[in-house]
Amino acid sequence: TARLHKLLMLFRVMSNVRLYEQALQAADVPYVNLSGRGFYSRQEIQDILNYLAWLEDEGDQTARFAVLRSPFYLLSDEGLYWLRQGKAAKLSQKEQAACEKAAGDYAALKSLSLQKGAPEVIKAILDRTDYVAKTRRLLFGAQKAANVEKFLEQSWELYARGIISLPEQLRYIHLAVAEGEREGEASLDAEQADVVTLRTVHGAKGLEFPVVFLPDTNGRILRRQHGPVLYHPDFGLTFKGSDAYEALRQKNAAEEESEAKRLLYVALTRAEEEIFFCGLDGPKSQTSWWSWLNSILPELPPSLYTEILGDRTLEAAKAPAEAETALPPARGWKPLAPSYSRVSFSVTALMAYARCPRCYFLNYILRVPEEARREKPADSTKSTPGLSALRRGNIVHRVCEQITEPGQLEDLVRYAALMEGVELNNREEAQLKRIIAPYLKSEFFARSVEPQGNWKIYKEKEFALPVENFIINGLVDQVFVGKTGIEVVDFKSNWIKKEQVALVGAGYQVQLRLYAWAMAEEFQTTVRKSLAYFLIPNEIYALGEEFLAAAATEQWIAATCRKIIAGAEVGIGAFPPGQGCLNCAPAAARGKSGLFGENTHEIRHLDWEEETF
Repeated sequence: TARLHKLLMLFRVMSNVRLYEQALQAADVPYVNLSGRGFYSRQEIQDILNYLAWLEDEGDQTARFAVLRSPFYLLSDEGLYWLRQGKAAKLSQKEQAACEKAAGDYAALKSLSLQKGAPEVIKAILDRTDYVAKTRRLLFGAQKAANVEKFLEQSWELYARGIISLPEQLRYIHLAVAEGEREGEASLDAEQADVVTLRTVHGAKGLEFPVVFLPDTNGRILRRQHGPVLYHPDFGLTFKGSDAYEALRQKNAAEEESEAKRLLYVALTRAEEEIFFCGLDGPKSQTSWWSWLNSILPELPPSLYTEILGDRTLEAAKAPAEAETALPPARGWKPLAPSYSRVSFSVTALMAYARCPRCYFLNYILRVPEEARREKPADSTKSTPGLSALRRGNIVHRVCEQITEPGQLEDLVRYAALMEGVELNNREEAQLKRIIAPYLKSEFFARSVEPQGNWKIYKEKEFALPVENFIINGLVDQVFVGKTGIEVVDFKSNWIKKEQVALVGAGYQVQLRLYAWAMAEEFQTTVRKSLAYFLIPNEIYALGEEFLAAAATEQWIAATCRKIIAGAEVGIGAFPPGQGCLNCAPAAARGKSGLFGENTHEIRHLDWEEETF
């Protein structure tokens, strides 16, 4: 039986997704909706928004009673009734204590909201009420807690953009909701939460899941076009009854059908092992996914698919009306003590900690957005043309993984860009080709395409290895396994000069060391070399031999992970700024070390974003 995190439900449109959410809830199947809808309507987010609205307007009794009824204070409906009648003496002793705490919290938080920014107020609300712990105990508590953390992170992002105060952020959110701005739920790490994922087909580009479900295949593909006028950039404005109107209607239909087929292709290719598509028999349109899929089944060998007939009519399949669910009675549980039996650390996280413990604390523990704590350089107003480092790195890595001959370069660059959801212009395409071209002349490429005799080659080699009670995970671009040992190669798309390779390469020392350790563990043999191959300027940085010993590296990993866990209980004081960290250095000292010369701003980020595993 597949674990839930291996299951993906894909939707062409999200009109009926609520029906599937209700069915999953009824079956007690945990899920996360990453479709870009419904985040602000989640109850846990509404609870926080109600508290903020009450702080902004003390006379907002609706918000006040919503806060008192929520997990913040857990008053019962009966208690709210007596409170509304002005008869607080009739409340139970426990509810009277909750009301007293609410009054004390309100006074402190109201004062704080007049002095501090919105994210600090939200953090204080959560801390004073223990809201996250209370929410985590509810059904689907992990997802609810993740949504709360995402809301706090969003508040910090707004803070970094200059939307600082509580009233400003509330207005921004209300406008975003009114204008239909889409926002999906927080994503849960699959190792930490075994949940079914709901996504749009558009949002699943570039992803693959072992098992994919494709519901609602009967849905209408073509929109009705009966309006008095139609518009198209190529046709202009046409009116009903004219030849141009009919021609445009047919053109729109053809374009919509072509787009629907493209989306169906994307949906089907997200499945690694199995795909289930569901629909209703009976009268059906000739232009629906259901009709297209059924039309090709006779051409497939029967052994490749199984047809399962449903036993429910359309009327029986309609979702029942939502029933009101009562909030479970509050219990006097104490927060659980921290448990660290299986904590996962990515190679990127450990590399970040080695560079600067303070930045690690802010980024991985507090999850403070970098924009909120990094000063913009003096020349930040200048536009920076081209792709982001993350997308550029992803495209380059994808091409280097798949290319087998130089003639494929142009097609693979375009394909990789499409998989990233990027439409390249001529300059960007030429830039990517320039980055990849040196690789096609390198010994690594020659070895990767020649008959495998002395070497066995692994590309995009993933690993997840235990060290004491921790799991270390990552992904290596290329691994050459031979009789005399292993060579590890990781591609770097940093745009640097030849004389900067040693300096920038040293920043990846921890990563190369961990990759060498991981591959030694995976293949149970010695790693001879661990290399960072900088495509621009076609130079190699080799990890020092003293760092290739697997036993010493494993001791470093265990000690580092234990230190991080112990520090997390202490707080920021256990995470001092790293020596020479540009993000933590005083503003006057930034960019004046002379190490980077004129390219300080280009190299200060070192394109860490590329390493996402």
